[in-house]
Amino acid sequence: IGMQLAEEAQEEFGRSRVEAVTFSAPAKSEMSHQLRGRFEDRRIVIPPDPVYRQSLHSVRKTTTAAGNIRFDSDRSDQAGHADHYWACALAGHAADSPLNTTPLRIHHHVPTAGQDLLRGYPGA
Repeated sequence: IGMQLAEEAQEEFGRSRVEAVTFSAPAKSEMSHQLRGRFEDRRIVIPPDPVYRQSLHSVRKTTTAAGNIRFDSDRSDQAGHADHYWACALAGHAADSPLNTTPLRIHHHVPTAGQDLLRGYPGA
């Protein structure tokens, strides 16, 4: 679903600044474990926003009957489908990239209807 957005962002900002991430089971597992490590090491501070916290707590790790690990959540009107969780996990993934040359800064921002999410952010 997001491949077109990734391709457009790569065209506008350059492939060296935008990495397309496929949300495969191994990728979600790696990002989730990295995110958990950041919380355990107290390298993340989150805003005191109940919607943000609900999103972070909504992801559950389950094992299927075939033994596969899944990270998933229920959809909610306020938090989406763990949107804040995956945004935080993607930011951590980007910070760990060998192409990254700047420190990780996560800004809490609630977009308004119709706002272009790729514009208006520092460093975007």
